[in-house]
Amino acid sequence: MIKSVPLRAAVLGHPVAHSLSPEIFKFISGALRRPVRYTLMDTPPDKLPQAVALGKSGGWAGFNVTAPHKEKILAVLDSLSPEAEKIGAVNVVRFAGGAAAGHNTDADGFLDAFAERSIGLKGATAAVFGAGGAAKAVCYGLCRSDARRILLVNRTPSRAAEIKERFAPEFKRTEFRLHPDDFGPKIRVDFWINAAPAAQDRAFDPFPRKALKFHRQAWAYDLVYRPRLTPFLKNAQAVGMKTIPGLDMLIHQAVRTWEIWFGKISDAPGLKAGLQRHLARLLY
Repeated sequence: MIKSVPLRAAVLGHPVAHSLSPEIFKFISGALRRPVRYTLMDTPPDKLPQAVALGKSGGWAGFNVTAPHKEKILAVLDSLSPEAEKIGAVNVVRFAGGAAAGHNTDADGFLDAFAERSIGLKGATAAVFGAGGAAKAVCYGLCRSDARRILLVNRTPSRAAEIKERFAPEFKRTEFRLHPDDFGPKIRVDFWINAAPAAQDRAFDPFPRKALKFHRQAWAYDLVYRPRLTPFLKNAQAVGMKTIPGLDMLIHQAVRTWEIWFGKISDAPGLKAGLQRHLARLLY
């Protein structure tokens, strides 16, 4: 009897050696008894077309996509899911029939962490640090959840302005403000969200603190997952805020990724719980 060759998958990034994706998908593959050969693919931006062509050549389930490719990869894909198109960023590619389809699980993965805690976002004010592909997904999720106001904090104001221009026309119930031009009087913030991984060591930069108001019922959510208690979350806890670690979103979006590649998981909550314990042992 000839054994079937397992499909392949990989995470694309540059650099990518730090990624937990191989460990995550090794666990999911074992738990669901579906063999998948998962690898790291350190891919410079100019090599993206070749990487996608390799995936389309056959034998591949898909790619995970991380920095700095989430926006750049759109140009070399054959189609986009509605979420990926609206967000303007891709973090999952699925290969089928010689074509490459881009998806985005970041927005739903981001929201899943609130849903499992029964936290509502309707009417809330959120400060979002960053303006890359992850920040776009966060803002899309906040808009879908009827957040009242999104305050965008980024070193390059023009990048933050692009997010406002992308979402404000469609989501008219959500107000966008850009720091420092239109924050106005000190604003009370319900959710502090760090979507700028490269900025974790300078989280809660002093300049927005002068314009934004802390309160003890607020939540801080860092998309960075290593260390579990990042500088951003440490600063949040120091002023009495509750926190959500980045590992939560990582697990939620990974399970959604698997379902894009292979179909629904019958016990997704149980799988997530097992994966949470496994990664916690590895990391902490």
